Amino acid sequence: MIESTTISKQRLLVLLHECDWVNGGGVIAYALARFWRQRGYEVRFHRGVEDLPEADVVLMHLRTTRQDESYLKAVEDYPRVLNRNARDISKRLVSSHLLDCESRYEGPVIVKSNDNYMGLFERQLRRQALRERGGLHRRWRHLLARKAEKRLRCALWKAGTSESVEGYWVLPELRAVPSAIWRDDRYVVERFLPERSERGYLLREWIFLGDREFCTASYSSRAVFKQSDLTPSEPAPVPEVLRQRRRELGLDFGGFQFVQHGEQVVLFDVNQTPAILSSKRLKLFESRLALLAEGLDGYLQHGAGLQKVI
Repeated sequence: MIESTTISKQRLLVLLHECDWVNGGGVIAYALARFWRQRGYEVRFHRGVEDLPEADVVLMHLRTTRQDESYLKAVEDYPRVLNRNARDISKRLVSSHLLDCESRYEGPVIVKSNDNYMGLFERQLRRQALRERGGLHRRWRHLLARKAEKRLRCALWKAGTSESVEGYWVLPELRAVPSAIWRDDRYVVERFLPERSERGYLLREWIFLGDREFCTASYSSRAVFKQSDLTPSEPAPVPEVLRQRRRELGLDFGGFQFVQHGEQVVLFDVNQTPAILSSKRLKLFESRLALLAEGLDGYLQHGAGLQKVI
């Protein structure tokens, strides 16, 4: 016989990293939780892999750039796991516009972290590991590393143009990149390819969950900008090349930030914990988020295991 599962009775576990203490703050998963509960889901957020509760579906919501093997192992026995296959979203894997010190390229470049969100979460994990391990030798090495990092950032600010912001340094040419950058695998160098229009610079953002999505284009007077700089958004199409990239990266839930530079689609950020950091923009996106929440229904309906043969 075939036993149908009632979606409204599903238990959803949102799995967070044990060191992730963000509670809301524009993180889309928290905004979606309200809509999921309205649809009848039992939603639970859980940090770390200890004492994991029972669940019918798990959302891997880890801020790390690469999936920790201990977390992947912890969810092995759950029947449905969103983002189980999204193992690595580092810039070296995602970007198609990387440069090295021997590249033949004329034009401005941008230096950024190889890790997600400027590598801030990985930096937090390293600091915590240092505190736990202790030892004068380790602390001394950490202090020297921090001083070297400060010198490198000062060199980037000195070489950068006025378009630079913290964590994203725009340099006029490849030769201006400090030599230390090429020896530091925490950074990448890309061609700087902004999208310009009569209304200013554009940022395109595609947010998706299962078979639900929305894609917007926003404008700013600055080439490198934050969400607080953006104007209200307008709908934008999703290039097919990005749909293919999503499949390759194994993302069920997440967001892409990209631009259209001439004929090129330039993908420069992939995130599996997308956020809308401006409270004003979050409110404007309310109706879109309500539709996005329905993607969980679609995932359960079309995913393996919705119907079980007994």
